[in-house]
Amino acid sequence: MNLRNVANVLWSFAELQFYPQGRVLDCLDRRVLRLLGEGDGGALALNTYLRACHKLARRPNEMLLESSLEVVSEGLRKVAAAEGAAGDMDMLAQTCRLVKSLAMLNFEVPAGYLSSLERCLVLEGLDHVTAHDSLWTFATAGHAAGGEYKSMATVFVEEGAVGLKRGSLCRMLWSITMLGIPLKDSGLPERVLCWVEENSGWTSHSFGLLLWAMREQGREAGEVLLRRAKEHVRVNWDAMTPTEILYSVEVLGEELGAEDAAWLVPALQRARTFVLSSEEEEEGGL
Repeated sequence: MNLRNVANVLWSFAELQFYPQGRVLDCLDRRVLRLLGEGDGGALALNTYLRACHKLARRPNEMLLESSLEVVSEGLRKVAAAEGAAGDMDMLAQTCRLVKSLAMLNFEVPAGYLSSLERCLVLEGLDHVTAHDSLWTFATAGHAAGGEYKSMATVFVEEGAVGLKRGSLCRMLWSITMLGIPLKDSGLPERVLCWVEENSGWTSHSFGLLLWAMREQGREAGEVLLRRAKEHVRVNWDAMTPTEILYSVEVLGEELGAEDAAWLVPALQRARTFVLSSEEEEEGGL
């Protein structure tokens, strides 16, 4: 089997919520590692495999994660060599998503790789995929992004906020805030919360991230939004990531009481015992 075949096998297991025995997973890891060593593999297929590992809440072989950095390097080299040629952004998006997948698995991507990715993004520009994935990755990894990248990312979000998917908007604003980018003078926090308030059906698993970011940016959510966020996490906590749960609970604060223990206790237990740094399932999710 080539890398795409192996990745599709594990992805199918993850989609079916079927957890193979450890020896089966180890065998798949070894196969992927061997294929990477033979030069059989690209960012797209490898990313599928790593995302499947994340869906199964398992960290793959450490050597496999280390070897993934060579695929990242190759992708960045191709982007740099392409100099704006057709397909350049596709390669950059695949490489950016691969770096994000490594970060999601609690793998510490060396600073040099993050800096190289940032340089490519500044040169090539951002689209929805690269903006979302790079912001989340840099924020999660604590990467000290430069002013040019921060400015470009901020403009991208400010200009496209209304057209973004709900979850993407929440996570991008959370990431911007985590990176220390102020939005208070842009009016974006006010516009976003007014828009959310006016749309009574607007919610997301990442709602807590949005409300936390807006609070940090100087715009507190009102009671209506807090009640909506509380109801969403009460009903959906078992489908939310640890980050989403913890930020929701932190933002809700005094809105929570003894009557919430029935769902709050297992929700916090899930957040605290889930061994991986978690993130949303991208496409089609809230």
